[in-house]
Amino acid sequence: EVCVYPSHIEANPMVIIESMSCGKPIVASYKGPIPELIEDGVEGILCDPYDPVDIAQKVIYLLQHKIVANQMGELARKKVLNLFSKDVVVEKIYQYYCECFDE
Repeated sequence: EVCVYPSHIEANPMVIIESMSCGKPIVASYKGPIPELIEDGVEGILCDPYDPVDIAQKVIYLLQHKIVANQMGELARKKVLNLFSKDVVVEKIYQYYCECFDE
């Protein structure tokens, strides 16, 4: 029901992107690049990865507030589709190569 990923540091956490694409709300670390993917309180909830009580409280909150959790999951899925869908990625790659060759 909830993806819990309180990693201390990640470059580009695929597990978060995969969970978002499945429409799952996320409890994840506020450290590193994760806040670039998850806006706190929108697609999930950010936590202190060094504080197990903080992590647990946020997971319990989402489990007890299913409507909020479902809304976050839906927004997470929409965000992933807008950022990482095949069409979006292909267009970004195409634009990159056009810039490389000044076309």
